[in-house]
Amino acid sequence: MISSNPFIRCYLDSLAGYSILHSRVLDHQATMKSLLGTCEEATEAFQDTCSFGYDDLYGTNMMVASMSPPTQGDAKTRTAKGGRNDILMGRACVVFAYTYWEEYLRRQIGIAKGVLEPAITATDIIDLILKEHVKCDFWGDMGQPRQSILHTNGIASSKISCKQLKWFKP
Repeated sequence: MISSNPFIRCYLDSLAGYSILHSRVLDHQATMKSLLGTCEEATEAFQDTCSFGYDDLYGTNMMVASMSPPTQGDAKTRTAKGGRNDILMGRACVVFAYTYWEEYLRRQIGIAKGVLEPAITATDIIDLILKEHVKCDFWGDMGQPRQSILHTNGIASSKISCKQLKWFKP
């Protein structure tokens, strides 16, 4: 079952896109190898040093003028399962989901529970009420990977202590 959570869908869409992009680079390299035969330019190692253009995939050049084109090898590495793109999207989803909790969902739960009046706009008062009455171990734990992602490049500090996310450790 696919989640209706927009962050999960964005993450899954991205993974599917990376997989397609990865396959297209591999297919392109296989085609070049079949055309070029056994010459040096047909090797994967050589092709990995060649530039990679998005225009073949999208029908338009998507490169920013100040960017140099990536190599095919870099595109394959970035888009491989467990590659940099997977890691970045996973991290972004953690940050986005936690922000959604803090900025919207927690307040709505406070209103639904009757502990927060919808008319209150003073953020310091809202924060106090929510910290006292709208708590969740899961989201408390999720704040720690978020902090690590934003402030220490995803590396958990020795002060980490999660109640539910037992896998997230220093």
